[in-house]
Amino acid sequence: MRKYDKAEKALQQAIKHNKSSANANYLLGFVYSCTGKWKNSVDLLEKANDLYSNHPEILRCLGWSMYHFGQRKRGIILLERSLFLAPHDPLILNDLGVCHLNEKDFIRAEALFKKALQIEPENQKARECLSAVKFFQREFDKLKKKK
Repeated sequence: MRKYDKAEKALQQAIKHNKSSANANYLLGFVYSCTGKWKNSVDLLEKANDLYSNHPEILRCLGWSMYHFGQRKRGIILLERSLFLAPHDPLILNDLGVCHLNEKDFIRAEALFKKALQIEPENQKARECLSAVKFFQREFDKLKKKK
């Protein structure tokens, strides 16, 4: 429903009642990632990961938040680990693909989006991102030829 302010208040209250709730820490970390509060997101998702280690969804969100918080390599490593644990998860494939696209690793990004489309042929995000990969790769190749 994208009512992040209400979700934030409810989840803060849940954490007050139980600081050791991996789920509450994960969900509040997710809310913060949706609103661009990367440091808060990373802090909570690291706690969730400490409480419930090797959970692919927690690692996905932690990797995404780390990447956007400026720890790009570590973010990608966490997303790769998440994918290792859940190799058919389209959300992980898409997030990791976006990170690789941002890093101009077009080959890896393309492979990830293609795999997401094999799993979910109607996945619009993967389809749009795959088109972006092809566009940026062509533009990047043009720039290299001019040099």
